[in-house]
Amino acid sequence: MLNWIKNIFKSVCTAKNKIAATPVKTIDYLLNDPTTPEQGVKIVPPTACSLKLNVQGYVGAGYDMHSLQGQAASCYVTIQNTAKYLISQNKTKKTFTKWAATNTLNVLPRAGKDFNAYYDRSNLKFFYDIDTVTKKTVYTAESADIVSHEFGHAFLDILRPDLWNAHHMRLGLFMNLLVIFQLFQILCNMTKYFKKL
Repeated sequence: MLNWIKNIFKSVCTAKNKIAATPVKTIDYLLNDPTTPEQGVKIVPPTACSLKLNVQGYVGAGYDMHSLQGQAASCYVTIQNTAKYLISQNKTKKTFTKWAATNTLNVLPRAGKDFNAYYDRSNLKFFYDIDTVTKKTVYTAESADIVSHEFGHAFLDILRPDLWNAHHMRLGLFMNLLVIFQLFQILCNMTKYFKKL
């Protein structure tokens, strides 16, 4: 019944998301979002999956997480790791070499000023704006939850393009959980939280 959760734990334990142990350039990655900076880790950039991505501003590791390059790197990590995990779980003859409506999916970490993020069959667009309460700029690309949610729409579109705009919201929410369960530090924090109850 919960085999998929066991598989996620297995992938965490085999270090698919390698946390840097040697002095190599790493990506400063927030497991959740900027409101939980204690859940930040350093991750070696993952290798690319079979689906082509063009992440605007991604030039590798070693950049401040709040810069365009750092936000692009964070998007890259979330999308690549989630895509590779989902592709590895494929039990059909389907190959994953093309997105539903484009050969290369464009990812725009700073698509414009707005409090929004969305998938439009050619792009994953993440916006930013100033929070009227805190007076700080909020970037949706800095949230692994938001990035994984929007990626869920793109992946569902590969699997079932006939469902475009139908049941996409449910799968997007499922992707949030999938990403959370892949990350060891979040699982440890959840365990500590539930032990307190």
